[in-house]
Amino acid sequence: FLVMDAVGRAENISITKEEVDAEMAKIGAQYNMSVEDVRKALDKSLGEYINNLRMQKVEDFLVANNQ
Repeated sequence: FLVMDAVGRAENISITKEEVDAEMAKIGAQYNMSVEDVRKALDKSLGEYINNLRMQKVEDFLVANNQ
C-alpha cells in the first residue's frame, strides 16, 4: 500500500468527482439503484471507497507502464 501510495503521489494520480460518480453509476446499474442511493449506502465508507478507486488507478498505471 505504501509503495502504491507513493507512486500515486509521484505521478499525481487522483480520482475526480466524475470518476466517482461513474463508478457509482455502474454499481447502481448492477443493483438497480440511483447514484444518490449508492452514495448514501457508501456514506460512512466513502473515503475508503475513493481510496480503493485511486489504488486501482495506480495499479492500472503500473500495468500500463510496465516495460
